[in-house]
Amino acid sequence: MIIRAAAELGAANHQSFFAARAEAAGGMVQHRYGGTVAVTPNGEAMVLFPTVPVDAAAECVAEQLALFERHRPLSEIGWWSLDAAGLPALGAVLAERGFDWGWRPNWMMLDVARLVVDHARPAGLTVVELKDRWWRYEARLDDVTVGRAILHLCEVDGEPVGGLYDMEVDAGQRRRGIGTALAEAVGERARDLGCRSVLLNATGPGEPVYRRVGFDKLGEQGQTWWLPGDRFDQRVG
Repeated sequence: MIIRAAAELGAANHQSFFAARAEAAGGMVQHRYGGTVAVTPNGEAMVLFPTVPVDAAAECVAEQLALFERHRPLSEIGWWSLDAAGLPALGAVLAERGFDWGWRPNWMMLDVARLVVDHARPAGLTVVELKDRWWRYEARLDDVTVGRAILHLCEVDGEPVGGLYDMEVDAGQRRRGIGTALAEAVGERARDLGCRSVLLNATGPGEPVYRRVGFDKLGEQGQTWWLPGDRFDQRVG
């Protein structure tokens, strides 16, 4: 139950992040079925964590795809769900519409009171904070940017919740402590802003980095499906 509740915090932050990103770029955001629909001008469309009744799955999917037809061309449509009971019915409807079953969200959570800092890092490395719509972080090695991360905050039940996004370290600079330094900076800022937790979706290679600073693995909760934009175009004509 605790793991499920934590995943729901992550889902809430994801909805807020993708909505903010679409709005910042001049895209479209709507809230339907308890979830969020976001489309960016560059053609990325997301349906994020709606609660879809089993007997309304076909109607819901048809409604969302009709909406997306008005925003073509799209590069890709992603659909995310945490609704375990409805996954088989929803997945069957999405598959009929051309979606591929995707990866399962691999949630991790940091209790900021347990943040571990002061890891070894390369000489000449600095982490710079750039505040605009989000808290952005750049890892700079001898003044050359070699890594990036974003901290996004939203409120859930009146409390701030952090989300870590778009963590990236240049291929030639990995395994040197740069990702760890970025994760530390995100955790410290989230703590300073009053967050009790930071959530993220981890890749396999990223998990050890996040564990190093105190993130706990919650496991795979939910499901994603993906529809390439060209396939969508072919199906709608």
